[in-house]
Amino acid sequence: MERKSWVRAAVAVMALAMAAMGQHGQWVTFGHDAQRSGWARDEHAFTPANVGRMGLAWSAALPVQPRALTALTAPLVVNGEVIVAGASDHVFALDAAAGRVLWTRALPISRKMPGPPSWLCPNNLNATPVADPAHDRLFVLASDGRLNTLSLRDGRPLLPPLRFVPAYAKDWSLNYAGGMLYTTTSQDCNGAHSAVYAMNPDAPGHEVTVFWSAQNCPQGGFCGAGIWGRGGVAADGDCSIYAATGDAAFDPGANEFGSSVLRLSMSLALQDYFTPADWKYLTDKDLDIGNSTPVIFPWQGRTLAAVGGKGAVVYLLDAHALGGPDHHRGLYLSPRIGNDAQLWELYGIWGEMSAWRDAHGQTWLLVPLWGPTASAWQAPRENGPAPDGSVVAFRVVRGEDGGARLAPAWRSANLNVPDPVAIAGGVVFALATGEDTRQAMHPVSLEELARNHYRQVIEKRQDLQAGHAELLALDGETGRTLWSSGATISGWTHFSGTVVGAGKVFVTTHDGRVFAFGLGGDAQPVAPAAAPAASVNQPPAPAPAAASGEAKGGGGALCGWAKETFAAVCANCHGADGKGYAALHTPDFTDAGWQAAHSDAQLVGAITHGLRQEGYMPAFGTSYSAAQIDALARCAVRSFAR
Repeated sequence: MERKSWVRAAVAVMALAMAAMGQHGQWVTFGHDAQRSGWARDEHAFTPANVGRMGLAWSAALPVQPRALTALTAPLVVNGEVIVAGASDHVFALDAAAGRVLWTRALPISRKMPGPPSWLCPNNLNATPVADPAHDRLFVLASDGRLNTLSLRDGRPLLPPLRFVPAYAKDWSLNYAGGMLYTTTSQDCNGAHSAVYAMNPDAPGHEVTVFWSAQNCPQGGFCGAGIWGRGGVAADGDCSIYAATGDAAFDPGANEFGSSVLRLSMSLALQDYFTPADWKYLTDKDLDIGNSTPVIFPWQGRTLAAVGGKGAVVYLLDAHALGGPDHHRGLYLSPRIGNDAQLWELYGIWGEMSAWRDAHGQTWLLVPLWGPTASAWQAPRENGPAPDGSVVAFRVVRGEDGGARLAPAWRSANLNVPDPVAIAGGVVFALATGEDTRQAMHPVSLEELARNHYRQVIEKRQDLQAGHAELLALDGETGRTLWSSGATISGWTHFSGTVVGAGKVFVTTHDGRVFAFGLGGDAQPVAPAAAPAASVNQPPAPAPAAASGEAKGGGGALCGWAKETFAAVCANCHGADGKGYAALHTPDFTDAGWQAAHSDAQLVGAITHGLRQEGYMPAFGTSYSAAQIDALARCAVRSFAR
C-alpha cells in the first residue's frame, strides 16, 4: 500500500469522522485515537479560562461484579453516549448529558472460568472496546476471547461472536486501524503467551493473524515479553502498528523480543524494532517497558514514537527508523526522571504517554509518573511537592543536530498514582487514581521474591485499597492546577484512563461508578443503572425525593416507589420473585432463615455501602436518600418474607 503523509492521513480521518459522526466531542477508542495520543482535538468546550467552573454533572452506579482489581473499562464517548464495559462481561450505554442508561447487553460466554480471578490474571473482560461510528458498530472482546460486534444504537448483536484470542487470556484495549482490529496479550494467563492479534472483521472467514513476541519459550513455561500497555497497540498513518514488550530474552534470530518496541505491518510482519542498549539490565531488574503503550505523533514532517517504563526513562524514537542501523539507538533518551531506587513496583512510567500541539504549534509530550521525580532531575516549573506521583511535561524541540529531542517544561502538583491524561482546549485532565500499588509485602528483590513467592506477593491487592480518585484540570503550558474534584469521587480505580467528549470529562471507579464532570456542574447523582441483563433498552426507574415527614418504611408513595424501584433496578440481580440467581451469588429473600439472620440495619447498610463478597453489589448511598434506602429494605426486601 502506498505510504500516505501524515497531513493526508489526518485530513482523511477528520473528514471521515466529521461525515460519519456528525458532531464534535467523540472518544472512540482508548487514548482517543488509533495513535493513542490522548488529545481530543475536536472537543472545544473547555479552556484554561473556564475550567474553574467545572463540577459534578452526574454519577451513575452500574451493577458490575469486579474481578480482583478490575471493574469497568475506560469509557468511550460516541454519538452522545458514554459506553463502558464491565469486568463481568456486560456493556452499558448511558446518555452523556444526564447519565440515564440507554441500553445494556450481557455478552454470551462460551467457556467456564478456569479458576478464581487474581490481580495478575483476572479472568475478566479487560480490553477497552473500540467504536466504529461510520458503520454503527461497537467491538467488544469478552473474557472467553470472542469478539462481539454490537449496534451502537441499541446494543443488539450484529454478528455471532467470533474467536479472536484464547479464552481468559489477559488481553488489552482493542484498536481499529486500516480496517483491522488489534489486541495484545500478556502475563501468560491460562497458557496464552504474549502476542499481538489481528483480524479483519469484514473479511470472509475472519482469519486471525498472530505475532508472538517471545516465540521460542520452553514448552509449558513462562514466556514473558508481555505486551501489557493498557492501550494495546498504537497505529500510525502509514499502515504500521507499534507495541512495547516486557521482560524476556532478546534474540531476534530466534524471534525473542524482550524489552523492545516493535513496528509491525497490518498483517503483523515485523518491519523494525528498537531495543534499549541496557535491555539485559531492564530485564534482570524487571523494569518493563511493556507496561507502556507507545504514543505516535507528527512533528515537523516526521512521525515520532515515544514510550517509557518502570525504569522512568523516556525513549523518543523515529517511528519509521525505530532504533537506527543497529536497532539500539533512539532519537533521544531522557535522563532518569523518577524511580531512584529502580524498583519493579510502585514507581516509574505506567500506562502510556500523551501528545498534543498547542495553538502556537508547539508539540508536547505528557508523562504519567508514579512516585517522586528523581533526585537529580528537576523541571523548570514545579507546582508544589509531588511525593506520590505527577504529570511531567516535555516540549518536543529541535536539537543542535537537527533531530528531535525533549526539553523539560513542567511538573504538576501531587497526584496519587496518575492515569494517562486527556487533553482538550489547552487543558490537561489528569486523574489521580487513589490506588495502593503495592505488589509485595515490602520492596523485595526479584531474587528474594522468586525464593518465597507466595509469602511475599500480596494476592488480594484489592483489599489494600483505602484511597479515592481525584480529577485535576491543569494548564497545558504551565501545569498549574486550575480545578480539582476534591473528594467528590468516592472510589479508586485501577488501570483506566481519563476521557473527554460531549462537553464533559468522564472517569470510572472500581465500585462500578461512572462520574461525569462539566462546566457549571455539581448536579445530584442520577439513579443507579439497571442491573446487567441479556436484553436491551432497560433504563432504571427514577428515584424521587423522599416525602417530608413520611414514616420510615411505611406505606404510601415512598413504599410504592421502593417496590417499583426493586422491580425496575434490583430485580435483574435479585429476581422479580426475590429468589436471586445462583450465577450471580444473590440471596433468596424468600428464605425465612436468611430473613431472620439479617437485621434491618444490615439490609440498610448493604444497600448504602454495597457488598464486596463474592455476591458483589454496588453502593447506592450517594444515589438514594436515607429514607428511600430504608424503604427499599423494609418495603421491598422484607416483602418477600414468608
